[in-house]
Amino acid sequence: MTNLSVVAWRALGHWENWSKKIGLGQASLTAGCLTWALSAFFFFSTTVLYGNNSPRLPDFLRLCQDPWLWQVQDTALAYRRLVPSVAWVLDLPPLVAILVPHLSIILTLAFVYASFAKRTDHAAAMATTLALACTWLVFWTNAYLGYADAVTHLAVASALAISSPWASAGLAAVGFLNDERFVVAVPFLLMWHQNRWGRLALAYGFGMTLGLLVRHATQTGWIGPGFASADHLGIGWRWITTTWRPLESNWALFAYNVAASWRWLWAWPLLAVFGASRWPLVSRFAFLAGLAVTAASAALVHDVARSITFAFPAILVAAGRVAEIDRHRFRAYLVPIAILNLVTPALIFNGILPSAMIPLPIELALFAIWKITGVQILYELYLLLPGILISEF
Repeated sequence: MTNLSVVAWRALGHWENWSKKIGLGQASLTAGCLTWALSAFFFFSTTVLYGNNSPRLPDFLRLCQDPWLWQVQDTALAYRRLVPSVAWVLDLPPLVAILVPHLSIILTLAFVYASFAKRTDHAAAMATTLALACTWLVFWTNAYLGYADAVTHLAVASALAISSPWASAGLAAVGFLNDERFVVAVPFLLMWHQNRWGRLALAYGFGMTLGLLVRHATQTGWIGPGFASADHLGIGWRWITTTWRPLESNWALFAYNVAASWRWLWAWPLLAVFGASRWPLVSRFAFLAGLAVTAASAALVHDVARSITFAFPAILVAAGRVAEIDRHRFRAYLVPIAILNLVTPALIFNGILPSAMIPLPIELALFAIWKITGVQILYELYLLLPGILISEF
């Protein structure tokens, strides 16, 4: 790790010098494209080649052709018609509509880079952006077509860089209308803009209320013909209050999925809360409360790791706090965290079903073995997992 860290720091030094020459805007776009490409290469979806990675894609494409469809098979998608509506208005070809989330996630990484570079430096921003790219913040968009999470991620990342109340209200409306999990990012956005949190709290609240009203209006038929209601969150609530377990899972898997969401980046919240002695106690409590609410809400859904990553500003708040209070400790952990996130295999469970991300060359080899022998090696390994992971829920 030491030799690898030395090489990484040299590369980051060159990046720092080059970024200062070309400016923040070009450096941010380059960082967004580069970190996304590295993530896609080292963490290629194990399901893409097998053709079963897109359960939402058929409904997504149907909505792109007619966003006023009364009912769709995927009940969660019933409320998430923003991207299909835009695709319909602009008459986007299906392939372009499918690629909108991928473009959005690249821009998300670019805004993350720009925001963190302003608080620290280009080298720290590059390492942190790469580490975030190697989490389910990006993995989900790359793995599952037809999911528009990245549009909400882009709204959140834009809100990191923008502190205008009116612009923030617009971003909140778009982010919430696309996916209601925008709300879990709000506490950490307010911590990021700590000097303007009062006005921004009102702006985010106004924007999310507007998004909620638009959603209600389109569902009930105030705008358009209306559509069938869905109760996907109610299902999770009734499940957990009846069984006292996460939705169709168990607490061991839930804890694992929470840890697997940000992977080694969890080091920053731990260092900020328990190692940054000069961070006020009230701020630490608010930070932990935000994380607790995020985790609790994730227990209502199958895709726990995916849901946790909607609160990704928490990582930037924590890392920025450590950098501000203890620069030496920040630089000591910065590169190892990025390297570990890059080289550690990624595996989560949606319910009790596994989802793994492995390097593209290995995945191509496994795909070739499957085509020749009919054996899916990763699935066979899954069947050997300890009973605590795949026990009856």
